[in-house]
Amino acid sequence: MLNKGYVSYMRDMSLLSYQPSAIPPHGHSETQVQPVFNVESVLEQGSGALNEDALLDQGPVFAVFDGASSLCGCSYEGGTGAWWASQLAREAFASCTHAELSLKDVALLANSAIEERMQTMGVDTDIPLNRWSASMAAFRIAGDSLEFVQIGDSLILCITDDGFFLPAPYVNHDRETLCQWKRLCATGEQDVRSALHERICSVRADMNRTYGALNGEACVEHFLQHGTVPLAGVRQVVAFTDGLHLPSAHPEKEADFTPAVNLLRTGGLEHLRSHIRQMESGDQCCRIYPRFKQHDDIAAVAVQLSR
Repeated sequence: MLNKGYVSYMRDMSLLSYQPSAIPPHGHSETQVQPVFNVESVLEQGSGALNEDALLDQGPVFAVFDGASSLCGCSYEGGTGAWWASQLAREAFASCTHAELSLKDVALLANSAIEERMQTMGVDTDIPLNRWSASMAAFRIAGDSLEFVQIGDSLILCITDDGFFLPAPYVNHDRETLCQWKRLCATGEQDVRSALHERICSVRADMNRTYGALNGEACVEHFLQHGTVPLAGVRQVVAFTDGLHLPSAHPEKEADFTPAVNLLRTGGLEHLRSHIRQMESGDQCCRIYPRFKQHDDIAAVAVQLSR
């Protein structure tokens, strides 16, 4: 069951500060006056023993990070590789919120930090499944434009008066796995995750081969989606990890973010979060809506733009 004690909501330029003492700061920037943003954010632990998502609400830079759950079962100083990856990436972005570096360059610094810490802790990175990894979506608001960088299935959504768009397209590397999950459920298979273990490991081994994630490898640069888009007509910018993707009974279909946008328009992040948790609670065994755990971790931040 979902532990409500792990829910955190922040509004109106509140800075969510949860930097673990195990991660030393990379440096400090001089205090600068920043514009005030109307911000809503959610950081919530799912069904796992540890929240492996992370959140940065430090305008003008906002970001979410989703550590990929470990397949080797190792922990490092009390944290999983997924936890370390998301926290190290967050720290890199928290240390570079101003415009000296592009967000792409910061993402590369985050990737290097993950590699360095794996080496320090003796991780055998020659085995792909041992690598710590995280998906990430970050954006910076600068005047009338939005700079963004994204990798993996953490996404950025720009909501306009009459629609929405994703600055970087959604690459669903788990689609075929979840399609197989659905087919196995239809056959009556009870332990679907075990039946798909080899498939899940194969997909993870393809990281930065067929899809991207921050995992310390230099080739990550080829999978970073980055750029700038004009903010004309944009009313809200949302970054979120896949825990805030609406569960779907039809993983074979293309993702449709229209229902999520409608929920966001109606009641913000909390309304969408609550709707997702209700759907998941009615499908505790993940058989109606194929997914890897009953409740995934969630990190999300929504910035309302004043016009």
